[in-house]
Amino acid sequence: MDPSYQNQPGGQGWPQQGHGYQQQAYGQYQQGHPQQGYGQYQQQEMLPPGLYAAEADKRLFAALIDAAIMMVILFVTIGVTLGLTMALTFAMAGDSEELTGGAAAVLVIGIVLTYAFAFLAPFLYRWLSHTRKGRTLGKRMLGLHVVNLETGGGLPAKGRTFVRELVYCLLGWISCLWILWDPRKQALHDKVGNTAVVVSD
Repeated sequence: MDPSYQNQPGGQGWPQQGHGYQQQAYGQYQQGHPQQGYGQYQQQEMLPPGLYAAEADKRLFAALIDAAIMMVILFVTIGVTLGLTMALTFAMAGDSEELTGGAAAVLVIGIVLTYAFAFLAPFLYRWLSHTRKGRTLGKRMLGLHVVNLETGGGLPAKGRTFVRELVYCLLGWISCLWILWDPRKQALHDKVGNTAVVVSD
């Protein structure tokens, strides 16, 4: 074979030279900004030292326990509220078969308060539990607690946790779906509150 053929484009020497150039360029690319940028992103997504994100299944079981507790609280709250409302309504209506005036107003106010308590009870349960203890009863049983990422693991801030629990009560399980693909296993309400659910020591 003619040795000069190796130096021509398409010859045996040309691909080897091109391959060497590609390896050199790829090595320079690895040492450039893209690799550094990925490292910075990975570092930003890490939790504070010593903290480990809770798995989704544990958070689910903790939420189910809290839901059972809240069902009992709601049952008692709604029962008492509706019971008082109906008692006052019938007392003000007397022997009349139609609800008019004060009796009708009491009935409407009682129903509105019942719905308000049904929303406020879960909200206050979660908000007070997380700001005072860092965990609800369900999280305590599963060995989990909520931490403030701004302070590196302290108790959640009351103001941001207020918004956090509001988002959770409004969106429910939709907010929790974010855990499935988030690097720090944060739900949407965790993002809002700048918190994370971690494994207790």
